[in-house]
Amino acid sequence: DKESGNYMYMIQNIVDSKNQGSNVYQTSEITFDSKYQGAVVYHKGEKKIVSLQNNKLIGKIYPGDAYFVIPF
Repeated sequence: DKESGNYMYMIQNIVDSKNQGSNVYQTSEITFDSKYQGAVVYHKGEKKIVSLQNNKLIGKIYPGDAYFVIPF
């Protein structure tokens, strides 16, 4: 948001989950500035608070899946 300078990210795997052989996941890695210690991650309507490891968030994303990430 403009007032606090915070950003939000949508991470997704755009492979069509109906295609044959599309059950393979992709690994995503996001590196944040050192001022961030964690992130709020929304996946399928569920909220999780995660810690960053070396300023990074690493996760598996399956075809057609997406994550909404808010670093803090």
